[in-house]
Amino acid sequence: MTGLQRSIVILYCLLVVYCCVWIPWRIQVHTPSEWQRPSGYYRAGYGWSWVGPRNPQSLRYDSSYAAPDMPLIQLRIVAVTSIAAGGFVFSGMLAKSAPRRQTLLNLSACRVPNVRTSRDPSFAQGPVEHLGG
Repeated sequence: MTGLQRSIVILYCLLVVYCCVWIPWRIQVHTPSEWQRPSGYYRAGYGWSWVGPRNPQSLRYDSSYAAPDMPLIQLRIVAVTSIAAGGFVFSGMLAKSAPRRQTLLNLSACRVPNVRTSRDPSFAQGPVEHLGG
């Protein structure tokens, strides 16, 4: 999992929590004249899940009858999930197609010639005389 994919997963989790905490509210409306049609509802606005709809004075109906709008909440979660899944897959494709970057301090590739260590058997023979000309 790349860093971008981790960021997408964290953002996805935060957005799902947001979708479940800041929710749309609706009020079921049953009128006698609409007995043949399915019952309607009035959107009461958004609000915290533990408080209810905001600004209840502007509503035409009593906000104490407001209930969470579950189909709209489900739609929001499905939308966030599909967008995050697409971003996750796309970031994975980007990571596979990007060329590998080499680190600046790749010490295993650096070999220093003519360095003798105590593990080298010729180390006990003493200093190496340099034959110069």
